[in-house]
Amino acid sequence: MENIKPWLNLGSSTLYDLVVEYVGTLQGRETLLKKIVAAKSTVLKKSSEAFEEGSYLNTVCLIHGDLWNNNIMFKQKRDENGKMSVRNSDEIVIIDWQEAHWNTSVEDLYYILFSATSPKFKKDHLNELLNYYHSTFIEITTRLGSPVLFWTYKQFKIEYDRLAEFGFLKGILCSFILSDCVNEFKFAPEGSTNDNLITKKIKNGLSKLVAPLLLKPFALEAYSKKLIQPMRNELFSGKTHVFNNRFLSLILEAEENGLFDVELPSSQRCSSFKCI
Repeated sequence: MENIKPWLNLGSSTLYDLVVEYVGTLQGRETLLKKIVAAKSTVLKKSSEAFEEGSYLNTVCLIHGDLWNNNIMFKQKRDENGKMSVRNSDEIVIIDWQEAHWNTSVEDLYYILFSATSPKFKKDHLNELLNYYHSTFIEITTRLGSPVLFWTYKQFKIEYDRLAEFGFLKGILCSFILSDCVNEFKFAPEGSTNDNLITKKIKNGLSKLVAPLLLKPFALEAYSKKLIQPMRNELFSGKTHVFNNRFLSLILEAEENGLFDVELPSSQRCSSFKCI
């Protein structure tokens, strides 16, 4: 975890700088811009602390790490009209586990909520979803003979709120999925076959040489900025309305939740559109 934290910190900083830059172009958002700028260090610190060992309240789980709708497969069933459908399917398979790791139980929850739902949907249904998630988690772990003791819904909700800053930045990152240029990121030509053993050995050898260089802060920052440059250009061009709308709605959702109100104590900040 210590080796990957520079990636998390600098990647988050690059994303936050993009938020600041974008809001700076919007007319009538001067007050919001000041709040976002003032909150930067606090938001980044709290987001980073989501991965600190010992920061979890009571549960550490095996996390998928890339849990969005394209990595969830639903088994089709016949609906009331006799047609095959996944609408009411309760049989699923989760694929693509190369990002799996141990962390707080709500990390995957934030990922799927911010990649597959809108701010309006969360505003209308978040409390319902969180209650369902917690009760189902308790039910399944108990049924499997590994009950989670002393993990009330209140404790779970505190843990969910603790990762609010991480969730916001994860949402900003997930919004890139809606950009047109994200489809241009290809790691191999279409129709190509898997690497042979020799190619894999070459790549592994190169990665061992390059990785230490990339872990230097200046290299990480330059790399993360270069990586998001196509999405940044598309965002500022305004050509993809669904991308721009999601990006802005995430910022306004965070403002409504009090994420940028760093001058307020945590007990007075809002969470899930309701003050705690």
